[in-house]
This record gives sequence, C-alpha cells and structure tokens, in this order.
Amino acid sequence: MKIRSSIKTLEIEDLKGKKKVYSFETGDPDILELWLSKAEEIKGLAESNVDGQEMKVLYQLERDFITMVLGAKNWKQIKKDCNNSVFSLFPVFAEVSKLITDSIEENSRLMGAIKK
Repeated sequence: MKIRSSIKTLEIEDLKGKKKVYSFETGDPDILELWLSKAEEIKGLAESNVDGQEMKVLYQLERDFITMVLGAKNWKQIKKDCNNSVFSLFPVFAEVSKLITDSIEENSRLMGAIKK
C-alpha cells in the first residue's frame, strides 16, 4: 500500500496498484480541533502496551476517526484496501492526523495574512 497526500486530499494505492483519492473539508477550525483531539487520544492508546482487548478498542477508534473525517463509505473502501488490519490502518490514521495538523497550521497562516 502506498499513501500520498496534500493538505486536503489523501491518495491510497492498494496492493493491486489501484489508486483512490479521498478528501475532507478543512474550513471549520472547530471540527479540525475536534478531529485533532480524537487523533491524540488514539495515538496515546497506540503508544501504550496494547494487548488483544486494547487492539479491538484501537481498531474501533481508528474506524470511528476515519469515518468521522472521510465518511462511512470511504471507511469501508479503506478497510478493504487495508485488509481490515489495525496495523495496515495505522499509517492511514497517522497520515490523516498529519493532514489535519497541517490544515490547522495553514488556516492559522491564512488568518494571520488576512489580519495584516
């Protein structure tokens, strides 16, 4: 699986070489902050020692996060592309988290430029 992204889009190439581009809205700072706090919660769990039960919780949190940002239909496709594996989903989660952080920073820069 290959992942390529820009601030508003995420491109995932599955093992067969088929590419799919996903996008999300970056204009609402409150939603971006909500997404970022959810991402931090998931990262905290992933960094702890994860046993079998916590792995299920981690998978559910990743599912909820990706569904919240990209939508339920896109979640199903991403899950399929990642073979329904929590470990394959984690790079997708990490990239979406990074994109949200980048979007927040970009919005801050734009607001600073507008205020000048």
